[in-house]
Amino acid sequence: MHHVIRKAGTKDIPAIQMVAEASWAETYETLIPSGVQRKFLDMAYSSAALSDKLASDVFFAAEYDGDTAAFAHFHQSRQESELAAIYVHPSCYSKGLGTALMEKVKEEVREKETIVVYLEVGNDRAERFYRKMGFCEVSVFTETLFGHTLQTKKMEWQYG
Repeated sequence: MHHVIRKAGTKDIPAIQMVAEASWAETYETLIPSGVQRKFLDMAYSSAALSDKLASDVFFAAEYDGDTAAFAHFHQSRQESELAAIYVHPSCYSKGLGTALMEKVKEEVREKETIVVYLEVGNDRAERFYRKMGFCEVSVFTETLFGHTLQTKKMEWQYG
C-alpha cells in the first residue's frame, strides 16, 4: 500500500473537490436528492469556501499511488472539535486511507478532548467506520438541508 498523509494546501483544492463529488455521489445516492447534493457541494466545496477552510481549519490529504484520493477536514471551535469530513474516493475504499487520516486527526486533539462527527442516518458505511474508530452514538436529530429533511446522528470519540 503506497499512501502518504500530509497537510493539504490550496494546490489540493481541485482534488478535494473531485473526491467530495465522487464520495457524495456514491454515499448519498439514495439518501439525498441529487439537486440538494449539488447545492451543498457548490456551496461547501467552492474554491473560495475551501480556501477559507484551508486557512482556518486542519486539512489532511491522503495520496494513494501519487494521487490525492482522500481528505480529512477537522474544525476546532470553543464549543467543540468537529470532524467535518473524512472523504475517500470510491475507487480507493478499503485501502486504509480513512483509518490513516483518522489517526492523523486524533493526533491533533488535546488530552481529555472529544471529537464529534455528524452523519446521516442510513450512511451505514460511515457509521461502521466511526464505530470501528471508537466513536459512540450520542443523539439523533432532524435537520434541513436546502429544504430536504434529514435524520442526523451525532457520534463522539473521547481522548484516552
